[in-house]
Amino acid sequence: MTFLGSNQGSTLDGNGNVINSVLAATGVNGLAVATVATNFIFSTNNSTTTQLAPNATYTGTIETALSQPAISMLMASDQTMVINVRQFVDLAGTSAVPVTTFTVPANQQFSRSLVLNGNYVQISVTNQGSATTTTFKFDTAYGTIGAVDSQGNMPVVGYLTGQTTGDFDSVPLLDNITRGDLALHTKSINNPTQDVNGNIILSDSPSITKVVHSTIGQAITIDTIGYNSIEFTTQAFIGTVLASNDNITYSAIGGINNAGAWVTTLAAANTSYIFPCQGRYIKLTSTTVGAFSYTLRTVPFMGQNLAAIGGAAVSATTGQLGVNLITSQAATNGQTLGTLVAPLTVSATVIKATAGRLYSISVGNAQATAVYLKVYNAASVTLGTTSPIQNYLVPGGTTGGTFNVDINDYGLFFSTGICIAVTGGQPLLDSTALTTAAVVNYSFI
Repeated sequence: MTFLGSNQGSTLDGNGNVINSVLAATGVNGLAVATVATNFIFSTNNSTTTQLAPNATYTGTIETALSQPAISMLMASDQTMVINVRQFVDLAGTSAVPVTTFTVPANQQFSRSLVLNGNYVQISVTNQGSATTTTFKFDTAYGTIGAVDSQGNMPVVGYLTGQTTGDFDSVPLLDNITRGDLALHTKSINNPTQDVNGNIILSDSPSITKVVHSTIGQAITIDTIGYNSIEFTTQAFIGTVLASNDNITYSAIGGINNAGAWVTTLAAANTSYIFPCQGRYIKLTSTTVGAFSYTLRTVPFMGQNLAAIGGAAVSATTGQLGVNLITSQAATNGQTLGTLVAPLTVSATVIKATAGRLYSISVGNAQATAVYLKVYNAASVTLGTTSPIQNYLVPGGTTGGTFNVDINDYGLFFSTGICIAVTGGQPLLDSTALTTAAVVNYSFI
């Protein structure tokens, strides 16, 4: 073991620089740096032998791991346990990397080491079993051990050297399996499926996990990273489904069962339910004892339609993408056509005395001077008092002039009623008489 400080036997990096190990708060008394894989620094802040009741959690203390490239964790327990390894950039708990989570079944020994990307570490362990632990023990240590895979295996790197001509005839193993005119023929077995960008495509679906809940309130947490949805199949079990992104705060999740009804609870025996992965973690908590199985899926979650058809609900079992577009093909377009001759003595005409839509209007002006079409949102009009909402100029001339408005499929909406008048003056409250009658055509609903 080499301790840093005034010790002249300090550990050096590849460039001959001293590897420092200090506490952020004091700048002294740093952790020792292990020079071999088995020489670990034991942590009293994140190790425990305190037994945990069901759903109880042991939470360690945030501590420095400066100059320690790896963490080693050992655990024994007679109940199912969930381990969360959190790494931070400072003692205040500013998160640096995602939480690493392990779910360890009851009576299964646990031994893992991880590369530390953060400067500070905190461990928490939750009892997800149905009873208080009796053999629970969790140990944490820091050191320089190389990281292993999820099965505890350390990678082995091998090298094959061929001839300078690029052939591998002198390598017996490759010589036995590769022959031909090319320098090397290879065949890969069980390669992972990849998309067009070279990303690995997850299987659909991974192995099915069966869970038995023997205690009401028992919870199981599932890490859904990389998957779109999760499917449950119940036997005799009822439980609520929640979602979380940090494995700390959980919220209700929207789901749908195979009958098309939206649910947030698995409430029927021998029934399959599928839920969207609305958070990285899904927690299922039992309200009655029983058993169920689950599997993660990569298929998109199919829920209810985004819009109802004709105002009526549509079965969620009817597969649709996007929003329903409905086109009405009636025998008529529903519009009412009308015409009138605007008299010389100005008066208002009520086209519709209730709310409606005006789709088109045209005015033929037969006099040499301009006239003005006034449109009112009203059920009745008093000329000189009622103000129009629109005022259009209709040009005149030796042969007269015309004015047309066509609102096509949308129409102009009038909340009270539709009235019109044709006057000889521009002001909104004008009632100047015409010298020649005007012709008006319109359509409305």
